[in-house]
Amino acid sequence: MRHFQRVMVLSAIVLLFASCHPSSPDTLQKSFCYWKTNFDIDSADAANLKNLSIQHFYLRFFDVDWDAVTASPMPVASCEFAYRFGYQTDITPTVYITNAVFENIKDSKIEEFAWHLINKISKMQNDLYEKCLLSIITQDSTYKRLDEENSSNWSVKNAYCDSMMQQLRPAFFKRNNEILIDCDWTQRSMKKYFRFLNFLKSKMPEWEITSTLRLWQYRDFHLAGIPPVKRCLLMCYNLSDPRKYETVNSIATIEEFEKYFTKSSYPLKLDIALPLHSWAIYFRGNKFKGIVNGINEEEISRDTSLFGRISEYRYRILKDTVIQEVYYRYGDEFRVEQVSFNTLLAFAKLINKHISIKEGTRISFFSWDAIFYNRLSKDEYNQIYSALSN
Repeated sequence: MRHFQRVMVLSAIVLLFASCHPSSPDTLQKSFCYWKTNFDIDSADAANLKNLSIQHFYLRFFDVDWDAVTASPMPVASCEFAYRFGYQTDITPTVYITNAVFENIKDSKIEEFAWHLINKISKMQNDLYEKCLLSIITQDSTYKRLDEENSSNWSVKNAYCDSMMQQLRPAFFKRNNEILIDCDWTQRSMKKYFRFLNFLKSKMPEWEITSTLRLWQYRDFHLAGIPPVKRCLLMCYNLSDPRKYETVNSIATIEEFEKYFTKSSYPLKLDIALPLHSWAIYFRGNKFKGIVNGINEEEISRDTSLFGRISEYRYRILKDTVIQEVYYRYGDEFRVEQVSFNTLLAFAKLINKHISIKEGTRISFFSWDAIFYNRLSKDEYNQIYSALSN
């Protein structure tokens, strides 16, 4: 009887994950980029993920920047993993590496750097995936029954968890074997970056190494080169210099976006990342002072006692104040940047015109946070998916 229950649990879990994969040529894999420093899926997140039928996360594990003091790459801002995973998705560990790393690192140090990266990713991956599996196991009916019958006997429950972990782990790791490397490489750093990718592929053949692709690298691939991977994530945002006072919207505008789609001949399979994030670019005396994350125009336009509207998307601070622990003066200016639904829909139609969107193409939104994903309704998300697949 217990063997039969275990088989039923395994079958249910297999069906849960199988349902996360596209079943027809017109079905896209729905995804979000998760860029916080704490990965924690609470009940509200779980409800929204289920409502939006999200199947996948690009989960930022950590960043790597060049440390001038030690003259070496240095990992920063590592993500911490909680134990709450109320909704299971496939996961692609992601590492952002600044271009400064490949501009400064010596050729002789690239392989050493890659090994450090492999070790750190592997350790974090094992930790995260085992927590994900444990979350699945402890939610199944057999474990709950054992918990009721053996509330004070942890050995019985632990033995069941260990047994299930051994059975589920190989398939889970095999399905979640992609590693995304995020780097805005240039012509100057291209050879080192591509060598780094090739080394990762050769030493970790069980991983599928993928790379991000900026729009300029997509359009000007004869200059930027083509990374030695089978697929890339095309990042359709952050197109202009936010530091320039005259910039309209550095995240993206349709006018800027159209400049990158002059041909349709990129030789690699492309997944798509679209912008949902918002921020305010902060100026004092027309000079760039910084970026205030997580601010949108709706909340700023409502606070008329603090913000005065100068023109579309531009506001003046009306009194000295503190926002997100930063002091702002009277007269400082915010340029609020976000991309509207209509603009995202136009992006989707343009992408579909120039890029082959096939079965299994992943459509990801940047990034997962209630203040961002709640900007669109379920119907608006579906309209974007339809525009990409029709």
